[in-house]
Amino acid sequence: MLNFNTERRIKGVFLLFYILHLSNYSFVGYKLKSIGYRN
Repeated sequence: MLNFNTERRIKGVFLLFYILHLSNYSFVGYKLKSIGYRN
């Protein structure tokens, strides 16, 4: 079984990718592209 910190980190990464996927054309996606992020 994973310890709490590792589990939380993994969930955080999945949540981050999920939010980025949903916000592809929203404010977060726009801000990431504005600082040089490219898909």
